[in-house]
Amino acid sequence: MAGCFGLVLGLALGPMAGLARAEDGFFDSNGVKIYYVTEGEGEPLVLIHGWMADSSMWGRDQRGNTKLDASVGFKLIAFDCRGHGKSDKPHDQKQYGTEMAADVVRLLDHLHIDKAHLVGYSS
Repeated sequence: MAGCFGLVLGLALGPMAGLARAEDGFFDSNGVKIYYVTEGEGEPLVLIHGWMADSSMWGRDQRGNTKLDASVGFKLIAFDCRGHGKSDKPHDQKQYGTEMAADVVRLLDHLHIDKAHLVGYSS
């Protein structure tokens, strides 16, 4: 499984040498503002970060510009899970758990995407 993850991640992120021109924004997920960034064209690939991280783990330079390499034919979508990065940080613990999974579905709905590949990482 780890080898498959590395292959998919390597294909999606490439050498991460050049800066990509990404688009970013926020959307409302059941009252919680969620930050996301997209880059490229092709099959949607959602990148989900782990605990204590944010979307920048997928590649940012010192100025905050994304280094995602979308030249591989994917529409790359990274977002800050609720409670992380630029997304809202609700204090009510009921705003986490299954709501975090629903955020992915709501993000895809916001972007008018019916289905996508998912890549997640947690340490």
